[in-house]
Amino acid sequence: MAAVLTLDDVRKAWDARDPRLITLIEQLCTQPPPTPEKPIRSGALTFDKFLSQLRDWRYRQKTREEQAHYRVETLKALEDPGAEVPLADKLKVHEVIFALWESNDALARDYLLRIIAKVPLVYGPWKAIKRIFKESEARNDTEIYGAIAARLDMAHAGGSYNKQVSGATIAYCARRAWRYLRRVGLHLPATYPDVASEFLVNYTDNVRLTGTWVFNHILFHDSKKYGRSNFRFGWNDKTADPTNLKNRAYGELWKRSHRPLFSLLERAKSDAVRDYATTALKTDFRQVLRDTEPAWVVRLVAVPSRAIHDFVVWLLQNVPKFEQSAFRSLGLHEAVLKLFDSPSADARKYAANYARTHARDLPVSELIRLANNDNEDVRKLARDLLGEKDPRTGVGLDAWGQLLETSHGHKFAADAITKHFGAKELTPEWFQGRMLSDSDEAFGFATKLLPKIHNLKELGAAFFVTLLQKVEPNDSNKSERVVDYAAGELAKHYELDALDRELLKWLALFPPTANHVTNWVNQGKIKKAQTLGMDFLKMIAFQPDWDASSWLAEFRVKNGAWGKELSFDESRAATVLRWFQDVRKFTTTELGFDWLMRLVARSEPMYHDFASDRLIRTFLPADFASRDEQPASTTIAAAPATGGKVDLGKATFSFTGKLANITPADAEAQVKAANGVPTANVSPKLHYLVVGDSGSPFLGQGAKGAKHVKAEELNSKGANISIISETMFLQMLSGQQVTATADATTRGCERLWQLVIAPGPADAPVGRFAREYVRRHHSDIAQKLTDKPVDPGAEIPQSFLTLERVFPLFSESRKPLREFALELASWEFARWNPGVDYLVSMADIPFMDVRRFVAKSLLAEDTPPNRPFRLDPAKLEASAVYRFCESNDEETRALGMELIKRLPKLRVPDELFRLSESPDRKVRAFVIRALWTVYRDRGLTPDWKPPLPPKPTVGAKAKKDAEKAAANRGEGVPHRPEKWPAEKPTLSEFLRRILFEIPPGRPEKSRDAVEDTDSTDPNAPKPDKVVSVKPLPARRAKLDLVEVMRDLGLEDKEFGSGILPLLDEFMTSRGPSERAACLVAVTRIRHKYPELKKEDA
Repeated sequence: MAAVLTLDDVRKAWDARDPRLITLIEQLCTQPPPTPEKPIRSGALTFDKFLSQLRDWRYRQKTREEQAHYRVETLKALEDPGAEVPLADKLKVHEVIFALWESNDALARDYLLRIIAKVPLVYGPWKAIKRIFKESEARNDTEIYGAIAARLDMAHAGGSYNKQVSGATIAYCARRAWRYLRRVGLHLPATYPDVASEFLVNYTDNVRLTGTWVFNHILFHDSKKYGRSNFRFGWNDKTADPTNLKNRAYGELWKRSHRPLFSLLERAKSDAVRDYATTALKTDFRQVLRDTEPAWVVRLVAVPSRAIHDFVVWLLQNVPKFEQSAFRSLGLHEAVLKLFDSPSADARKYAANYARTHARDLPVSELIRLANNDNEDVRKLARDLLGEKDPRTGVGLDAWGQLLETSHGHKFAADAITKHFGAKELTPEWFQGRMLSDSDEAFGFATKLLPKIHNLKELGAAFFVTLLQKVEPNDSNKSERVVDYAAGELAKHYELDALDRELLKWLALFPPTANHVTNWVNQGKIKKAQTLGMDFLKMIAFQPDWDASSWLAEFRVKNGAWGKELSFDESRAATVLRWFQDVRKFTTTELGFDWLMRLVARSEPMYHDFASDRLIRTFLPADFASRDEQPASTTIAAAPATGGKVDLGKATFSFTGKLANITPADAEAQVKAANGVPTANVSPKLHYLVVGDSGSPFLGQGAKGAKHVKAEELNSKGANISIISETMFLQMLSGQQVTATADATTRGCERLWQLVIAPGPADAPVGRFAREYVRRHHSDIAQKLTDKPVDPGAEIPQSFLTLERVFPLFSESRKPLREFALELASWEFARWNPGVDYLVSMADIPFMDVRRFVAKSLLAEDTPPNRPFRLDPAKLEASAVYRFCESNDEETRALGMELIKRLPKLRVPDELFRLSESPDRKVRAFVIRALWTVYRDRGLTPDWKPPLPPKPTVGAKAKKDAEKAAANRGEGVPHRPEKWPAEKPTLSEFLRRILFEIPPGRPEKSRDAVEDTDSTDPNAPKPDKVVSVKPLPARRAKLDLVEVMRDLGLEDKEFGSGILPLLDEFMTSRGPSERAACLVAVTRIRHKYPELKKEDA
């Protein structure tokens, strides 16, 4: 953070007479005010608030006297040492400026004049400038007064003042300055030209002078083209030409002496003022100019002004004693030659004409410089004088080379070099110098001439490599031009794989050439990226390796500034990782299992996704076996034949889909070269169908092609066609495909499983990869995900994925692991066929997704999609099902009730009645309905089935339909249990409790029931329940219970006599349906047992 400049710093600079004083004052005036140490009170008076008040409409409605009084008093309050909000130092800078005015020594006046010219017109400095303006007028200090007046006049013309000083104030000061000059012209006419010159010398060319007031009055007052505040000149008005002397104010006074004009000529800052001075001199003092001294001309030449140099040429042409032949003796020769670089085109032409006669001995270095001059006359002179010299000895190759690099002299030099020099002089180093120059023309000439002078093959790659090593990476334009050329020539004429490895590494890291090396690999110019070295490629692909590389640290030291600034390039890393994905170019051994696992462990998608994809596609489960264990024995699937080539043994191959890494024509050619047979047809005799990886259903994209579908159909009929991925095909071609022993596969799977269940965050990259690997190598899940079977030998064995291994994951608090276990179970549950204890344990796990899966597995229909996870509920024991009903989880209780409802054999009366003690109203209502279903009198013979309507039974279809209809008749009317669900007194008490007691409230939701949904997202969908029980209204439950007890009472007189008082008592219920049910029950019982009626009576 830059230090804040203070007023004390400025004062110290003046006390030390520091030449930086002007810069410090300008910086202080423009820097933002510092942040106050304490917050400013909202109603406190501040300078900004004062300025806003001046712009307020209420202020403008005041009289001038009131406005002035407000300004004065408010500024006094702001400047008071005890002000609540002190003024910023930038608003007090007038103190230093005014001190310079009062000091009045030569240095102080010099500083003051420079400050007046540069300082911004804002409140701080303006306070001093306004006061000095008035005092200098009173003292007749025309030097200071003229400087301030010119500054304000230019501000008036260009509007280049801050809004803190009003335009009206600036205009007033300009008008006041002209009034002062006018008084001088009237009352002190002899001094008017000198005083006016003090004004004119301060005007600059970067202001629209036609908008000034004082300047235009001095030069164009008699034109009368002015109003109250400005001059009115038309477009291209000749009146406003400074060389037009007839309209100047007090023109006769300027003719009295040439001295003010001479002074003005040397001190003026504007060519417009100089034009006026030179014109006035040539018009009014021509005789005086005839006696001009050479020394004055030399001084004038040193002024870089177009107007003055035009005047110098006029003097040289019109002063009698200034004969060109005498310029050397007069001391004008060197001065005239300096006009070669004049801002004036006429002056340059004059110098060229003079030199053509009197300076033909100009040195070669000067001629080379002049040959690139902007003026054609000067350039022609240089070319003519160079042409008179011997190109080889008089000028020399170095000089021609310098001229070659210029914009104007390039063609002249190129012709001379081509004509007069050959291979002996035009060495490779000379060409490199031209190619590395700043000139595009020299570079283009050298690149075209090089192959004509030197044989590129003989020149060798070292020439272009050396050229690249001389490039400065900071000069982007030049480096890009040279690098593109040199890199293109290297790739065009030389074998890049033969270059030294360290050199290739340098080119790959050198910023200007790095992209070219990448393109060489992509385009196959570098045939094997391994030429750069696998450790190097891994380093630029993986940032931790980059940061830890000792080789890179040494490389940075050796290569100076650009080497130290090298940083890891993610786009380049992504490119290298794409190379690594190609199994043809990089084997699994080259990449290394351990290195890929390091990338898998990273959270960055660029690393993790690449390594996961490569491991999933090209590594077998056996490859995950610990490196410390005995390595698995492997065999090459496509054994190399003699000569080291892969032998496919006449196996037939067909291709479908879009190949990602090889064209179909190249694939067929490589099959033929490896002793295979490519074919376009799919038949039972086909060995391999290769599906392209681009848009492949193997990768979860696209849809199966006709060949793919046909191959699957043939396999279902007994064919043995291996449907393989493009990746596996490329591995076969490169001899990389391996098979592993069962022991190695088991050990690899064990390690994979440890990665799956490893402790740590739920989204740990390694665990995420391991789960995905198991999915993609599970024979069923992979088929679902990629729509293809797992490559042979890459499957996770079914024997490994046992219930005992997966079961602990159902209780995992990490949701991804639990979901993974459920995904496995959705394909393996039926095969596992878990026992009752497992099911009950899973139903008690405090995660809703697990409990719902248990319900789904028991309630799913027997359809092909459900068979991998469906369990036959008919095989369950009643005790297990009733344990579901006693669960703390509502959905688990619903599962138990649904199973009892679906399977009549599970309706065990005593078990049902035991559930009547449940605190869950739904369970109690279910018990009543179940007892009603079991014990109610249906009025039908047990085992009765409805008769089938007559249908034809002739023909196979008719017989099949008849069998299906017979099966759909069911098992007939169920038998009523011989045993009551409970003892009679217990049933009677149950009836009383249901009829008269207030049912208990709903049980509290289990605290263990975890619902894995995003509680922060109100729009997150809630998972559907697998099974739910519709609540049975209390009225309906009472009616069903009355009906059950009625039927039991009709069968047993003793039980009927026991429940009659309860039914009689409940007949007082307010519910009409309940009173009616009790009336029917009492009537039927007493009708069957009249003695009960009599006893009752």
